[in-house]
Amino acid sequence: MQTVKHSAMALFLAVITFTAGAHPHSFISLKTELVTDGTQLSGLKMRWTMG
Repeated sequence: MQTVKHSAMALFLAVITFTAGAHPHSFISLKTELVTDGTQLSGLKMRWTMG
């Protein structure tokens, strides 16, 4: 039973650490525009704004 508790605690801490480490302190706004050449799609124009 002790092993199960330790395993559960280790998993919980790993998930909490991963979530906290992945959380940015700044936010990114993304805008994407389609670029066409006449009637054909020729690319994507992306604008990333960090705030």
